[in-house]
Amino acid sequence: MPAQIRCVTYASIMSLGLASAARVLIPAAAAESSIAVEQANSLAQLDRLETVVVTAERREADVQSVPAQVVALDGRSLRDQGRISVQQMLEDVPDLTYGLLAFQQSPDNPNQNISIRGIMATQQTGGLPGPAVVATYVDDVFQGIGADYDLNRIEVLYGPQGTLYGRSATAGVVAFHTNDPILQTFDTDLYAEYGTADLKNLTAVLNVPAGDSLAFRVAGHAEERDGFWWNPDGGAINNYEARLKMLYQPSSQLTVLLSASFEKIQPYVGGPNQVLSAPRTINFDVPGVAVRRAADRNYTQFMATLDYDVGGADLTYVGSEYSYQSNGFRNIAGPPFMPIDSSARYHPDQSSTHELRLASNSAGQLTWLLGANFYSDNYQVTSTSIVERATQCGPCGIPDTTPGVAGGEIFSSDRGSSVMDYAAFTEESYDVQPNLRVTAGVRFDHNVVKKTTSYDFNVNLDPFGQSVGTCANLMAYGGAMPRSCVTSSFLTKIKFDNFTYKLRVGYDVGPSSIAYGIISTGYLPGDAQISPQPKPDGTVSYLELPYQQERLTSYEIGSKNRFLEDKLQLNGAIFYYDYKGWQQAAQLGNTVGGAPIFAVVSVPLQVFGAEVEADWLPTSQDRLSLNVGWYDDEITNWPSIPGTSTSERSYITIKRLPGTPPAAGSARYEHIFNFDNGSVLTTWTQLRYTAGYNLIELTAAQFALLSAYDYQPSYALLNVGATWVSPGGTFTATVYGRNLLDAETKSQINLNQNTFSVVPGEPIVFGVSVGAHF
Repeated sequence: MPAQIRCVTYASIMSLGLASAARVLIPAAAAESSIAVEQANSLAQLDRLETVVVTAERREADVQSVPAQVVALDGRSLRDQGRISVQQMLEDVPDLTYGLLAFQQSPDNPNQNISIRGIMATQQTGGLPGPAVVATYVDDVFQGIGADYDLNRIEVLYGPQGTLYGRSATAGVVAFHTNDPILQTFDTDLYAEYGTADLKNLTAVLNVPAGDSLAFRVAGHAEERDGFWWNPDGGAINNYEARLKMLYQPSSQLTVLLSASFEKIQPYVGGPNQVLSAPRTINFDVPGVAVRRAADRNYTQFMATLDYDVGGADLTYVGSEYSYQSNGFRNIAGPPFMPIDSSARYHPDQSSTHELRLASNSAGQLTWLLGANFYSDNYQVTSTSIVERATQCGPCGIPDTTPGVAGGEIFSSDRGSSVMDYAAFTEESYDVQPNLRVTAGVRFDHNVVKKTTSYDFNVNLDPFGQSVGTCANLMAYGGAMPRSCVTSSFLTKIKFDNFTYKLRVGYDVGPSSIAYGIISTGYLPGDAQISPQPKPDGTVSYLELPYQQERLTSYEIGSKNRFLEDKLQLNGAIFYYDYKGWQQAAQLGNTVGGAPIFAVVSVPLQVFGAEVEADWLPTSQDRLSLNVGWYDDEITNWPSIPGTSTSERSYITIKRLPGTPPAAGSARYEHIFNFDNGSVLTTWTQLRYTAGYNLIELTAAQFALLSAYDYQPSYALLNVGATWVSPGGTFTATVYGRNLLDAETKSQINLNQNTFSVVPGEPIVFGVSVGAHF
């Protein structure tokens, strides 16, 4: 049966407790709604661990039978624990780190920067990220939207996934699957949450059948919240989303799934800054710029999936169109800088994906898959930076040297990018013996990247960056005649070809145990950045910085096991990565005009580590879960920067890459209380530990003075909660608390003139939610 017509029932999941990696799949037929309720009531006691079905390798399979490291998370359970952001959803996945990037900083990158097993995206000129190292999907849409509501499950695939997923799957894949329409069933799902920082989170879902073969699912989501106590106004954000799905299944051979999704984000910026006054002390009240609402960020997404059983094989087409658009104010940079107003207009940013697969669907010694994929992304943004009047900076203490006169334009830029990827791939599995399977896969990708850049630089700045007008209306300063802004442009085009492969052996050690070994490769697409070099006379030259493809070879062995009549699950993996040429842009100095001078540095990495997952049911009312991950990603040597005699260690100082902790783990205990009236109460306690690590890269000159500020010591977080489910699973109520130990952490830092600005970690958070399912 195609994956699109299988679903997770709310009642059955809730009565199973809030297991982090469990879901029960049943066919979506009308008569089965009542069966699901009966299942829910009978499963109030946990007699054995659940069967977890995933589509990680483009076909349905029990996760325990997949000879690879895969983590599955239930969407409903995450929501009822108060974990509604992507960062919170993924926080317990071993060896995974989530770092938020500014929206749409780079065309070929999602809004989140996810690292798995220490492999992170390269940081390029001006802090712009390169292509992502972890491919994210929402309902098979690359870098899609709508992962935070009406969510069925999340699947995390570890290691290179180049053969099936291609570009940007160097470190792994994170796939979000939202709930599909259910045939012949009318139901409603309502959810409301209130929490710390005036959080208001609402979701409404309606599933409507239209005959025996057609169904619609409409989901709407609204989330509004203030910033946390240190900046309630400037950290506020509103998010409004909607999705319409249509499922059409005229026969057992054909399934058509269509969806349209929309999202609007309304962010606020400004307010006090948070900086480090000591290595472990955050000053939350440094005066900053006045709070303003930034331009709305608008997203649109369309997706179509068609499955057709051609007899012995399934023919699948997946197509998507994605668009991002924003126009207006983005931010004001305050101290230690002059107040600088930046605005941007996207024209918009558009991407599309088309994939066609043919896969065997019958049991036998040989299973096979053939496919082809096309991906394109077109991006154009116009940005302008203007020095504001000092009064715009609020209480930042900067004098307004020219009262009543507007600030001047520093520069405006127009950047464009076109990325196209053409790919063909295949993967086959063969049963050498009943208990021995071999899988082999290959993929070829052809990438074409075009980048264009044009700049207007204003060289008529006074010492305070004010009283200079704009490029369209320059003003004289100090009696001197103003010089016109200089406009120039630059175009570059690069092509890359890449071949990836996978070879895997899986062996059934026993009825519920498998061992496996994998050799696989992945690649990070090549890229090019253009660094403008303005000169005092107003002319501009351009430095082209090409980024070569980065290739990773992975060696992994692991085992998956169930013992004690399916009451104990123990999975583990050990891996080694050989990473050729991790790259980033190092700032070598500045031009006479003050613009930074960059060079691309490239260093080889080796990564080795392990993960362990354990799930145990000591009684029918108790559950213990443990997830632990450890790895070490080290630079093996520092060659010289091309064209110089300078060692790259001057700019990449820390041997272990910063930004990801070397070890982390979580332990969770659940207890189920069954009441005489048929209702169920599940309580949980969770302890999370994160080892200490450096957050950003420092040069050799900076390291001696600032490394203590850059370092985040190890810390522990305590989360608790309880969920009550009414008889039959119609109503739910949840209370939760996060970070009850009140750990104060540095989530992110930025270094500006030897001053660290900080994005603090989540403080103590409390919340309550209610839900209804009819």
